[in-house]
Amino acid sequence: MLLLSIYILLHTRISGDGGEYVLMSHALFKHGSAILRPDDVKAYLGLPLAEVMRVGVPDHVFQLLLQQMQSSKPDIVAGFFPDAGGRFMAIHFWMYSLLAVPYYALLSMLGVSPVLAFGMLNLSFAGGALYYLCRAMPRHAGLAGTAFLLTGSSFYLSATGPEVMAASCVLIACIAMLRGELGLACLMAGLGASQNPPLLLLLPAALAVRLLLAKRPDLAWPDCRLRPWNAYDLAGMAAGAALALLPFAFFQAEFGVPSLIAKYFTSPDLITPNRLFSLLFDLNQGMVVGMPALLAALLLPPFLLDADRRGRWLPAAGLLCAVVLGMALPSLSATNWNSGSVVTSRYAYWLGMPLLVLACLAALQLPAARARWLFGLMLALQALVLAANGELGERYSYLNHTPLARLALNHTPSWYNPDAEVFFERGVENEQSMSATLTHVYRRGGAPLKLLRHESNTDDPAGLCPAGQLLQGSRIRRVDGGWQYVHAPFTCHPAQDNINAGVWRVRPDMPNLSTLLAGGWSQPEARGVWSEGAESTLLLPLPAGRQVRHLRINGLYYNGMRTSSVSLNGKDIGQIALDNALIDLPADARPATVLSIGLRHPQATSPKALGQSDDGRVLAFQLQGITLE
Repeated sequence: MLLLSIYILLHTRISGDGGEYVLMSHALFKHGSAILRPDDVKAYLGLPLAEVMRVGVPDHVFQLLLQQMQSSKPDIVAGFFPDAGGRFMAIHFWMYSLLAVPYYALLSMLGVSPVLAFGMLNLSFAGGALYYLCRAMPRHAGLAGTAFLLTGSSFYLSATGPEVMAASCVLIACIAMLRGELGLACLMAGLGASQNPPLLLLLPAALAVRLLLAKRPDLAWPDCRLRPWNAYDLAGMAAGAALALLPFAFFQAEFGVPSLIAKYFTSPDLITPNRLFSLLFDLNQGMVVGMPALLAALLLPPFLLDADRRGRWLPAAGLLCAVVLGMALPSLSATNWNSGSVVTSRYAYWLGMPLLVLACLAALQLPAARARWLFGLMLALQALVLAANGELGERYSYLNHTPLARLALNHTPSWYNPDAEVFFERGVENEQSMSATLTHVYRRGGAPLKLLRHESNTDDPAGLCPAGQLLQGSRIRRVDGGWQYVHAPFTCHPAQDNINAGVWRVRPDMPNLSTLLAGGWSQPEARGVWSEGAESTLLLPLPAGRQVRHLRINGLYYNGMRTSSVSLNGKDIGQIALDNALIDLPADARPATVLSIGLRHPQATSPKALGQSDDGRVLAFQLQGITLE
């Protein structure tokens, strides 16, 4: 452990949000406050070994922060927000930085770079987790502790962020709740939640498990004696709840909102099955790819345990998997998804700890030889990951595709369709806001294989076609946020040849417009064409030689209408919101050369009838574009 500690400290670097935590520790050390002052920023910029310690953290951000601190009208700078009085604070809570202050103070007095305080704090949390494993499972503590260190922890021990803190708290809390140690479980859950709010779920989970164990003591951690609730449990519950709620109270008092991150850097719309799949299986940063030992921890015990012990292990597995899912869902809402990961996503690392607990639980119920075999296989799987990525995951950045991802992109590009941010930022090797105007082409040996573009930007050929031409590819794959992947072979079509291009942007000068608008439409305008009357018909020519599977329609509705009754080739397919619709074409419609699209709007009305203008047209839906996929 001593050699590991030395190695970690030699490689501790400021990364990710580490600049925030270092500044807060300095501020707490110097003046006992998380409010940042100009002197704190100057001290950060003057850290020793700057060329090493500030890898990946651009100094110009902190120079700008210094300028804004001295401005009469300060503005937001990266992760630093001014309050109503112009005082700057970090968007992350200061608990992790506060815990680092003793180490920070000691190192400062010794004249050593105080950045190492965070490596020391991470090692302290890991040491606490290892100590608790020794207490909870002394027979297998060595193997379990090694599994903890190699299953994600080695990638984050040298980072200046609270990932190891969160993972250690989750590990201890999950074991403690199965041991009936309610106070400890809640205390660890609350401490972890002070930096990672999804850990809040562990508080009610711990209480629920304790109530369950009162009725089913056979489900408890092996070789532990359940004791009645006592004052320590109540104190732990209260302390845990207070720690978990403290960040919300702090930001509510300082900024009038319970969480700056929740307000500005999350979106419920991002909580999707695609994001969950990315969290678990993404070839660049997924849990299973970076920590395959956890898959073994989940899948092997049912086959290794006898029927009686399997019957006690499975309820715990179901419970802890539910805890993982419950904590994962709010994590999926993060707008910065490709966020400074090392081999595996930061969220995936600490979310995987309940699965490691399942391996520990199984090992205690297995014969010694089988327990060693289980941990041995897990460690072998992690050894492969370390061999490919380095002990600390240093061989590949979160701004590069991993070898496994490149293998898939080079040979089966249409099978690997990651979150758009992951693909784009790793492709251009730079962090960037995901504007709908962005495109990125993945190439192998100069040949384009895969194009990322937004569905609202399909006119952009991404440099693959001459100006004025439209690009079409094959095997279009949709991902969240309106992004789509288009795959080779690519073809270019003149903008006037919208029939073969399969792209229709409705405007007065659009070619073949009279072919498309078969009836029930007004005159084309600059932004589109309005349906006129209760019924409208489109006759859409389908390009020859291409198998069209999907139809995308864009537009807007009039007077609060939201849907249209749609039919394809005379067959009703129901009510569909066409403002941004993706319609799967029935198999019997795909061989046709022309697709008849009927729209019905019984609630259509005119601006004149509503007293808005003299326009007597009976309007419902403005068609703006059609794309064939």
